[in-house]
Amino acid sequence: MLSLRFCALLAAMLAVFVPVARSANIVNVVETGGDNEATDTILAKWSGQTWTVTVDNEPVPGALIGQSYTAGLFDDLAPAFVDRNHRYFNDVALPLPSYLVGNEYILSGNDNRDNATYKLDVTIAEPSTVYMLIDNRLSDGNNADPPTFGATNMQWIIDQGWAATANGLNRALNPALPDELAFDEGADGTINQYYSVYQKKFVAGTFSLLQADNGGRNMYGVVIAPDEDLVVGDVNGDEVVDLLDFGVIRDNFRTGNSPDEGDLNFDGKVDFQDFQIWKTAFGGGAPASVPEPGALALVGIGCVAMFGRRLGRRLLSVGVLVGLLGASVSAATITNVVETGGDNEATDTITAKWSGQTWAVTVAGEPTPDSILGANYTAGLFGHFAPAFVDRNHRYSDVTASNTLPIPAYLVGQEYILSGNDNRDNATYRLDVTISVDATVYMLIDNRLSDGDG
Repeated sequence: MLSLRFCALLAAMLAVFVPVARSANIVNVVETGGDNEATDTILAKWSGQTWTVTVDNEPVPGALIGQSYTAGLFDDLAPAFVDRNHRYFNDVALPLPSYLVGNEYILSGNDNRDNATYKLDVTIAEPSTVYMLIDNRLSDGNNADPPTFGATNMQWIIDQGWAATANGLNRALNPALPDELAFDEGADGTINQYYSVYQKKFVAGTFSLLQADNGGRNMYGVVIAPDEDLVVGDVNGDEVVDLLDFGVIRDNFRTGNSPDEGDLNFDGKVDFQDFQIWKTAFGGGAPASVPEPGALALVGIGCVAMFGRRLGRRLLSVGVLVGLLGASVSAATITNVVETGGDNEATDTITAKWSGQTWAVTVAGEPTPDSILGANYTAGLFGHFAPAFVDRNHRYSDVTASNTLPIPAYLVGQEYILSGNDNRDNATYRLDVTISVDATVYMLIDNRLSDGDG
């Protein structure tokens, strides 16, 4: 049988690609918690957007009320805000970093800098590196040093895992410090302040930016650069999305927190969302911005999922091995579970749930010990300490100090179903499970069935 890599190479050699112009990467920006005035501090704008000037000389000198203004790409003298004519400045001694120039960016209102509930929900079309440009004066008022983050000073930058972009492109030429850029507050060619650069990668979709905590200083800026070399779903860096990547996600499920451990959406954790990203990309392995040859088919793909149904004294989770031929994998394997004959209570023994589903906790401590009444819980993939039921905090256990029996590797990291343990003696109990692919189902059955002997 021809290997998948050989088929991909052959298809790539035969395919003819016609270059096309890149479409806009920023799809939408939703601002909440801002001043949102009819004039001056209007809603955030971004590259390619056109709006009517509401205050003379904003966002650039010479802009007149009633005229149209279209935001361009980030570059020398690019306006920073919708409600000032402050601008980024390409200084001879401190040129704008080349990785910022020519990319799309966002202009917010500078008066939003002290709004505690400020939020930008940014939707992008491509995997990208997002750069935060942050006023050096954050927290201490000193523009000679990088900003200092803390509980009342953009703590969310630390919590979300943003990192300094440190290439030595700063006044000190120090690669241990963040890169900097000059800032002209008077649109007169004079450098008044300095910003430091921080970055984080995001997959296509929506991410959130929060408050600036910078009253009396300047609002942050945002530049978004498409990551053309990113292979979505590739965890181990070999530029191929395959079962090796799945193995890394499986091994670090709910314990990992970095991209090389399987955090594919860069949110600081390895969870069901990362599995879904891998599953969607499985078999591709091309840079996200390059189209795949239409004739390229997937050959001999194997994937795994999990299910559950009731037998004996316990309701038991069950696994499913999914074998696919000539098809791509893009959605969850379990598409629906219909439960009949169960207790179906408003609280405690609620209807069955499955991997990827989110529901409001109705009993504190269920389905996990730390579940809080009213909080949302999302079922993950099967693995160590995966909750077994919706109405208990019973869980499956891998090797621990008191357990020497590991969970079988073919079950770990797969989709599964959680029903209610109180359904174990319901004579008419039934689960009708709908799946999107052919599958092998693994039934996990309490050893005490019939004779009570565990």
